[in-house]
Amino acid sequence: WSSTSMMRVLVTVGSTFFDDLVDSAFSDIVLEAFRSRGIKEISVQCGAYKGKSKELAGMSNTPKLSWNERHELQLEVYAFKPNLTEEFTKADLVISHAGEQLIFHTRLFSKFIFTCL
Repeated sequence: WSSTSMMRVLVTVGSTFFDDLVDSAFSDIVLEAFRSRGIKEISVQCGAYKGKSKELAGMSNTPKLSWNERHELQLEVYAFKPNLTEEFTKADLVISHAGEQLIFHTRLFSKFIFTCL
C-alpha cells in the first residue's frame, strides 16, 4: 500500500481484551504516524477494555465518534459489534492481536494486517 491510498484503519482486539494495543492506538506517536501516512479515520473495537483510559473503560457497543483536532483524525470507538464485516470492508489496514478468526477475515477481504502479540 502507498501512503496516498491509505484512508481507514481498524484496530481490533476481538472478543478478549488487549489494553496495551488499545492504549497504543490512541498514543500521540501512533496517531501522528497514522496522520502522516494519509489515514483519516480510525475505528477501534476495544473489547473488554480495563486499561489506563477512564473514558474507554466500560465502553458500550454503541459507536462513539469524535474528531481528534491535533492529528486531524476521525475516531470511532466501541466495545463490540455483532458483525465486523462492514468494518473489514471499509478498512485499508487492520491492526490486531492475531486471533485466528481475525486473520481469516483479513485474508477473506484481502486486507493488510499488522499483528501485535
